[in-house]
Amino acid sequence: MMKYVISILILGLMSCAGGCGGGSGETSTSVSQSTPSAVTSPSTVNPPSANTTPSVSQSTSVAQPTAKPTKATASTKTVGPVGQGVDIEAVVKRKGGKLGQACVLVPDRVVAQALGKTAQDIILTNSSNPGPDPDQTSCFYKWDDPDLSNAGVFIQLMRNPMGDEFPTYVSQMIEQKRLVGEQTTDGERTVFKKFEGFGDDGAYNSEDGKYFWRLGEEIVFQIAFNTSHTPEEKYQIATDLARSVTESYLK
Repeated sequence: MMKYVISILILGLMSCAGGCGGGSGETSTSVSQSTPSAVTSPSTVNPPSANTTPSVSQSTSVAQPTAKPTKATASTKTVGPVGQGVDIEAVVKRKGGKLGQACVLVPDRVVAQALGKTAQDIILTNSSNPGPDPDQTSCFYKWDDPDLSNAGVFIQLMRNPMGDEFPTYVSQMIEQKRLVGEQTTDGERTVFKKFEGFGDDGAYNSEDGKYFWRLGEEIVFQIAFNTSHTPEEKYQIATDLARSVTESYLK
């Protein structure tokens, strides 16, 4: 009986050896098939590299909006009163202490543009003090107005007339116009408001059509109207001219 069992086991092992050999062949086939998958595995790496390309373009598109704040920051640098905080003593020294000529600092075309007229409509009258280096320089810009005689705009630049005797004369004059005002020809007193946007301080009264502002304690500017414009129109024209004359003087 034992011999019969052993013979059966031997026969089974021999038949298994043939079957196992076929199985191992199939396994080798599956391994050989897995080899191409290993070859194609680099191709599976390519898609991530393709994905990285859009990520680069996306990072570029994200970087573009950062340029906008830079431009906005640059534009905000120009915001603020024209001429405020300027080293006016250095400017005066650079100019040799001279004011220049108001009619040259503010050409007729600049006034005409602010008024909505042409340069041919404007007649210039130099009303500066005589001499090569006057303490004040002024210009009267006149035009024909059938409803108002001697219509025009007056622009003046003036140095501190008191000099070292009253070094704060310019700032005190501006402040007093707001605190005390000016007395009119009919005995009334008009008080001025703060004129903002130009120089270190300013005062204005649109009803009277007068605008003052200063650069430090050195220079005071004035614009005066003899026109039929409304107070609101005068204010707008005055701000346009104040910007032009201040920037022109500081060049």
